[in-house]
Amino acid sequence: MIINYNIDITINYKNMRFCPICSGKTLRHIRHNQIYWYCPHCHQEVPDLRDITPLKTKVGIN
Repeated sequence: MIINYNIDITINYKNMRFCPICSGKTLRHIRHNQIYWYCPHCHQEVPDLRDITPLKTKVGIN
């Protein structure tokens, strides 16, 4: 008896992080109860740019 299984593999792109400097894959680390991302290629901690709130500016017309 032969059984064929169809396996659907989906990649969760939300969890894939890339370095904003070199575009290499980053590694998630935990230190002092905070999560940060580390790029092994750049040897730098990199921020999660999705978590950064954009600055808001007010423009006045005189």
